[in-house]
Amino acid sequence: MRKQRLELKYLIKDSPSLKRLIPEMLPDVWGDAIDEATFETGLAASVFPDARPWDIDTQILANWWPSS
Repeated sequence: MRKQRLELKYLIKDSPSLKRLIPEMLPDVWGDAIDEATFETGLAASVFPDARPWDIDTQILANWWPSS
């Protein structure tokens, strides 16, 4: 996940106009992330939030991790 955050951060730095597209794409990507997380962890999808609980700057672009 850290690698993907860094890649996205540099991609947005190189093409700032992409940042405005992220809110449109996040609902679909969030669902894909839940599918991947359930596959990798064996946890039920119901343990993950239905919608992303953080804004894009906090969730992706900052070096931040949610508390457990």
